[in-house]
Amino acid sequence: MQAYLFQSGPHASIYLLGKGNNRPAEEFLTTVADDHPEEFAKLLSLLDHSCTHGLPKNKQKINTLGDGLFEFKTIGGLRLVWFWDAHRVILCTHGFVKKRQDTPRGEIKTASDWKKDYEVAKKTKRLEIIDPP
Repeated sequence: MQAYLFQSGPHASIYLLGKGNNRPAEEFLTTVADDHPEEFAKLLSLLDHSCTHGLPKNKQKINTLGDGLFEFKTIGGLRLVWFWDAHRVILCTHGFVKKRQDTPRGEIKTASDWKKDYEVAKKTKRLEIIDPP
């Protein structure tokens, strides 16, 4: 498993998780940049704020999904699912465009599976941290 540095600041570092060529958070961000450019800009602003100033206390921007999972949110429905690791490290599992009131259970299960795989990879020293030069 790999964790790719996406953004870093004094309050947090954001990594996107991947397994080989399977990088759902990165794929989501690439897709929504093209398909939803205005909402993508809002999501990037939220991520930047979280790194430089800390997480917003606004439930309209960050929501708890349970089991240590959270989501960054835009009003237009973009969701980037993540969890914490030590030392202010945010690990993003995947994203989706929300189309109904509740977060679909399948999205929570996907994030939970990524979180478990991350914890196993970290514990067994099979986690590769990739920081750009």
